[in-house]
Amino acid sequence: MRADGEAFGIMDDQIENGMDADRCAQEVVAKLRAKQREIPVGESAMEMGLLELKRSDPEALFDMLEGMTANLRAQGVY
Repeated sequence: MRADGEAFGIMDDQIENGMDADRCAQEVVAKLRAKQREIPVGESAMEMGLLELKRSDPEALFDMLEGMTANLRAQGVY
């Protein structure tokens, strides 16, 4: 989603072939019922690895995301 609320309009393989929304909702609800304070949901090692990086070195994660955003802008994607 863009800042103005419009659809971004570009979907990569990770998003297109990601977790089914119903399965995701089931996992979230189950963890809410279990009163789990943090609810990490993801299927790929990359997704869960980014969560671990956020915990261990948040500045490195933010720097990496900033670089990825700059790369997308340079490609005219964003």
